[in-house]
Amino acid sequence: MLDRLKIAHFNTRSLIAHFEDVRQLLHTESIDILCLSETWLNEAIEDKNVVIKDYCLFRVDRNDGRRGGGLMVYIRKHLKISVSKIDVKKPCDFEYMFLKLNLGGKSCILGLIYRPPNYGVNTCIEQMDELLSQLIPTSDYFMLMGDVNVNMLDVTNRLNLCCSNYGLTQVIDVATRISRFSESLLDPIFMSFPEKKLDHGTVDIHFSDHRLVYVTVNLKIPRFKQKFVTVRNFKYFNHDMFLNDLLSLTWHDFYRAERIDEKVNLFEENIQYIFNLHAPFRTYRVSKPRAPWLTDDLRLMMRERDNAFSKFRISNSEEDRLKYKELRNNVLYRVRQKKKE
Repeated sequence: MLDRLKIAHFNTRSLIAHFEDVRQLLHTESIDILCLSETWLNEAIEDKNVVIKDYCLFRVDRNDGRRGGGLMVYIRKHLKISVSKIDVKKPCDFEYMFLKLNLGGKSCILGLIYRPPNYGVNTCIEQMDELLSQLIPTSDYFMLMGDVNVNMLDVTNRLNLCCSNYGLTQVIDVATRISRFSESLLDPIFMSFPEKKLDHGTVDIHFSDHRLVYVTVNLKIPRFKQKFVTVRNFKYFNHDMFLNDLLSLTWHDFYRAERIDEKVNLFEENIQYIFNLHAPFRTYRVSKPRAPWLTDDLRLMMRERDNAFSKFRISNSEEDRLKYKELRNNVLYRVRQKKKE
């Protein structure tokens, strides 16, 4: 299984114009997955014109006649992962593409977005909230990146608050677009699994006014050492039969014993004999570590959240959506709180 994965993004402002630079960048920076925004491709440009050896590609073009836009993802072919494009049929004021990666038994959704600067921020954030509420519950890991044209150096901005409500952490911490008069972080990387981050940063590239942003993640799942636990099995325990056998015990030897330690041993032998009949010992193999923070109360909250999500998927009503969002946010808050305890 792949242990490390380097994922990067930058705004290319025409892939055709900078195709050779992009090809060189993939190899010099050893990038496994490269996400591009503003490819400026359209349906007239075939895949064969933008193919890079040893990489497969996924693209979403802007085909409404306007110049600009477009998204592309290059994924190294030798990676032992399966990739599928998620068909999200939801009209949005920003461009997006979501891919589902199968990482050795774990699923990860990789999202790429581009919000043109003239599209309303608040409307886009509301639409993003809708997408996140649909997608995040369907995978083990979630990652979102792109050019959002919102300055993420202001950590109180609404986009950051929206994503943090879903347990996503923004890992890029320096400006990604620098002009003579301003510095801004327009190219964030949001992750639901920041604990697996090995490295992150930015790289200056001469053919774009945006820096490349990247994150390297550790995908190696630590092997849990199996252990065996022996406990009494009460699956077929019958309370009435147990009491009946307990009352039928003979205690002659117990009463004839003169020393106290003999009486204790005889008492324990009789009781254990009855327990062994009705609740014999059984050895279990524990193959997964226990999550101490996952309490019964939290399991109940998760079940209620999942039921609300299923109801919303069927009804698609605003009332059910708001109910699901409330329960989802409560679960996220409680999980974070429990993990800190």
